[in-house]
Amino acid sequence: MLKRFGQSLRIGITGDSVTVLRISRWRGPAVTVLSEQKYTAVDSYTPDQLSLRLQQSLQGIGANKLPTTIVLADDLVRLWQVSPPLGSTRIADIQAAAAMRFLSLFGEPIGDWQMSADWQVQRSFFAAAVPHTILKVLTQQADAHQLALVEIAPQFVLAWNRWSAKLTPGAWFASISDQVLSVALIEKSNICALHSILVPAEASYEWLQAYLAKLGLLLNIAVPKHLQICGKFSPNWRQETAALNCSRLDQARRGMPAYSAGVELALTGVAL
Repeated sequence: MLKRFGQSLRIGITGDSVTVLRISRWRGPAVTVLSEQKYTAVDSYTPDQLSLRLQQSLQGIGANKLPTTIVLADDLVRLWQVSPPLGSTRIADIQAAAAMRFLSLFGEPIGDWQMSADWQVQRSFFAAAVPHTILKVLTQQADAHQLALVEIAPQFVLAWNRWSAKLTPGAWFASISDQVLSVALIEKSNICALHSILVPAEASYEWLQAYLAKLGLLLNIAVPKHLQICGKFSPNWRQETAALNCSRLDQARRGMPAYSAGVELALTGVAL
C-alpha cells in the first residue's frame, strides 16, 4: 500500500493516440510513461478503436484502484460560450439556453452529448460537451481495469481550472496540444469568448498575430499584448521585442524532459 501512496493515473486521449502516465508525489519519478500508443494512418477513429487502444494500454500496468483523470483533446469535445437569458433564475433555464446555443453553433442537438458547465444565471459562462459514445467507452474500460475514476474533462477545462488564477492582468489565455489551439478572450477577468482552431504546421508569429486580431475584431475587444499558453507551442511565437508576448503559463514543467504531445496532454492541469 505504501508503495502506491501519493500515486495517480493520467490518461490522455486524442483522435490518434492514447497515453497513460503514473504521477508520483511521494517516491520514485514524478512522471512515468506507462503506455503511449499512436494510431496508424489507416486506423479510423471509432469507439471500438478507442476501446481496443485503451484495453491494450491499461492491460498489465497494475493501476487498479489508482485515482485516475482522463484528459480529452479539445477537438474531441465541444466548447462554447453561453449567455443566460434575461431574467433567468433557474438552472433549467440556462441549461436550455446552452442546448440551444449548441444547436446553433454545431448544427446538431445536444442529445448525443453529455453537457457540463459552471452554470451561472447572472453572467456568461462556458460549457463543454463530450460524446456519449466516448464517455461509455471510457467508463467501461475504467470499470474493467478497476480504476478509481476521478474526472473526465477536456484539456482546456483542466488547464483553465488549474492555471487561470496565475493569469497576468489583461492577458488572454490559451491551451494547445497536437496543433489544436483553444483561445479564451478575457475581459474583466472573465471569459467573454472561446475559440479553437487547428494550427497550421510551422505557423509563424505573424499567423498568430493575425488570428488574435481577427478574434478581437469579432467581439470588438482590443487584442492584448500578452498571450499566456498552457502546453508546448512553436518557438516561432516567442518574440522578445514584439508587440505580442507569448509565454508558457504552466512553467512548472520547464525543467522536465522534452515530452511528446500525448504526454503533454495527459499532464494538463498537473503542477510538477
